[in-house]
Amino acid sequence: MELIPLRQNTVPPIHRVPTEIMVVIFLTCPHLAHRRVMNARQTPWVFPRVCRRWRAIALAVPQLWNHMIVDRAQLTIKFTVTKLTQMTQAAIERSGALPLQIVVALNGASKHSGDGDFCPLLDLLINQRARWQYAHIFIPKSHPAYERLTGITGPLPLLRRLHFETDEELANPPYAAFDGAPLLTNVTLLAGPLPFASSSLPLSRLQRLEAQFVSPYEVCKYLLEAQSLKSLKIRSAIYFMPDVSESEPRPLSLPLLEQFKMTNFDPHVLSHLVIPSLTHLTLVDVSEAWDGCELVTCLMSCISQSSCQLRYLHINDSDISPNQLLDVFRASPSLESFKLEFYRDDCDAMLGASHSDGGSSGGHLLPNLSTFRLKFCSFAPQSLLDFFEARYQCTTCVHLAKARVQTDGDSSPLYEHGTDNYSRLQILIQDHGLEYRDYIDLGSYDTDESGWFTDHL
Repeated sequence: MELIPLRQNTVPPIHRVPTEIMVVIFLTCPHLAHRRVMNARQTPWVFPRVCRRWRAIALAVPQLWNHMIVDRAQLTIKFTVTKLTQMTQAAIERSGALPLQIVVALNGASKHSGDGDFCPLLDLLINQRARWQYAHIFIPKSHPAYERLTGITGPLPLLRRLHFETDEELANPPYAAFDGAPLLTNVTLLAGPLPFASSSLPLSRLQRLEAQFVSPYEVCKYLLEAQSLKSLKIRSAIYFMPDVSESEPRPLSLPLLEQFKMTNFDPHVLSHLVIPSLTHLTLVDVSEAWDGCELVTCLMSCISQSSCQLRYLHINDSDISPNQLLDVFRASPSLESFKLEFYRDDCDAMLGASHSDGGSSGGHLLPNLSTFRLKFCSFAPQSLLDFFEARYQCTTCVHLAKARVQTDGDSSPLYEHGTDNYSRLQILIQDHGLEYRDYIDLGSYDTDESGWFTDHL
């Protein structure tokens, strides 16, 4: 009985932690680092409900509340749109004057049929557009709140990054006049065909642009203004295009562009581009109307007229032959990394010739290569090991550090203990530090989450 008053006066250790440390702990919680959904059972919403001190600390830290995710998939019978709107209003008030990062995803399926009216919620966020720093909006065209997007007008002084997406191709997406966003440099628009003229984007200031379902020839007209671009990703919609053979674009120069990715494209677009700063190039799924020879010819033309120094090349096309790839390698001696995805069974010659210039000059192709990946390629294991060993024996080649190979289940006996192939690979790993992984149908072998072979031999 004498100890009871002492116990009542004891301060729990958590309450002796300084406020500054508590703030750091709150800001580094896992949910805050990934998805700050409006969920009363997750951080930061649980903090104010623990005790008076925690509530005072949480409400005094606006950084806990300025990132909001409004997800239709969250809705349940108990968690309604009204509740979601109330929590959004509270987060806006608690965030003070900090810039807002908002995500609005109304495309997911809710867990009950009665969604409710999202229009007041969207109006609430649009009214705060002067504080937007990052906006990610995905609203299906059929959703009643879709028309509310036309309310995004006026100055957007803090907006730096915009991501707009919808569920179908739109003739006239309700893009607002984003020309009033002086800091906007990063734009992703996944709702083509993309009417650049009606979107009023500040093209001259953009540094990163991604567009989907667009005509590459139409894009080229507007990219004449986008001279500050450093990264460009285009998923073309060739099947929407008219016959443009009589109106091909004039040469387009993008002097600062460093990273360029084209998907489902007409390879002739490449021959019209001059990109002197290009270092990373990804070409995926060339249109079936063209063969691999035309792709390589256009690519070589682009490299030649741009005088660029490619360091990373990723090609996904089954119509390119290994000999054509060797021509690309000869035109890109500065390559440090390449990734090839094509369904072919004649890659042995390419591996054999890639560490020497076909025997003609005695020089070595790709002397700066440090990383490479082969996907869906078929070759003899001996050819791959010969390639590795030749790289390490070459005194003028950069040290090969990483290799990734993805094949089918019939093409990789390198892991069979006791075989010559296994022994040769083990020597390369131990003596040269080669980081090698192979993705196949491994059966009983252990793999990591991505499926890569993880036995380090």
